[in-house]
Amino acid sequence: MKAFVFGGLLAASLMTASAASAITIVNGGFENGVSGSWFSRHSAGSDAIPGWTIDRDTIDWSNGIWISSEGFRSVDLDGNIGHAGSVSQLVTDLTVGQRYRISFDLAGNPDRGPAIKPLQVSVGGEASRFTFDITGASRSGMNWVTQAIEFVASDTSAMLRFESLTLAETGSAGYGAVIDNVRGEAFGSSVAPVPLPAAGWMLVAGLGGLAAMRRRAR
Repeated sequence: MKAFVFGGLLAASLMTASAASAITIVNGGFENGVSGSWFSRHSAGSDAIPGWTIDRDTIDWSNGIWISSEGFRSVDLDGNIGHAGSVSQLVTDLTVGQRYRISFDLAGNPDRGPAIKPLQVSVGGEASRFTFDITGASRSGMNWVTQAIEFVASDTSAMLRFESLTLAETGSAGYGAVIDNVRGEAFGSSVAPVPLPAAGWMLVAGLGGLAAMRRRAR
């Protein structure tokens, strides 16, 4: 009976650890919200895409103009010609000390160059540069690839940002990197062990004592 109770307590502690490692990303596929047919353009400060904020210049919210990696919608980080935009979201429900991986699907607007579409992704104090080559891509064959960035949470929330670098690196903008299917997960084993309740440690000690008594009896 004691072993059963101890097992239940241990399972409960593991479930608590698992729940604490959850990560929430709202509307990671950009499917929710009211968008125009084909695409809609949004400027800095807009919250038209639920869960996301456009925080620089303009972006295009695709609604079937090309084949998305997931669902029907995706985001071109470049909006107006000469404008390279960015989108961000506050990621919540993090556990301090836990390592996380943010994955996303990446392509590029195939309608016009530059051929190499650069962007930067930042979260939790980490930043990585990514590129996508549109050579051979088309609206019906975007050649999506999955990319990822990892970070260790120093707080219970972290700002996640996708930022176009086309204007800064190529001198032109308006046809940029395209993102879709943003998701997150706990990764690795950086979480500090969840303390076992005091009653659990008492049971451990008790079971250890019983085992010692049996050995002496033999």
